[in-house]
Amino acid sequence: MRKCSLALVLCLLVEACALVRNEQAVDASSELIGRRRAEIMACAGIPDQDETHGGREIATYSVANRHTASGVVLSVAECTVRIEFERGRVSNVSYTTLEPGVLAPLESCAEIVAGCLR
Repeated sequence: MRKCSLALVLCLLVEACALVRNEQAVDASSELIGRRRAEIMACAGIPDQDETHGGREIATYSVANRHTASGVVLSVAECTVRIEFERGRVSNVSYTTLEPGVLAPLESCAEIVAGCLR
């Protein structure tokens, strides 16, 4: 009985961490709007890919093959974070995930944007 209780507590802690990370990614979608490109590069690092389309710059970051807690079960997660800039300022943040967790689908995305939240 004691082992079952301990296992349940550990699962709940892992889930709580996943939910916090998911919330960070959700918050970043709006909180990063208006930030300067230099600020994003300082907190998120150099993007994996940089493109320019019609006056917009698009920085793409990829989280791939990293072990994160997705739901209650540890799994390999992949997230692509796309940050768009207009006139040097963030105009949009979007995420693409493969096999997102049920309760925390954007958890792995937080690895890139969490450092940018103030």
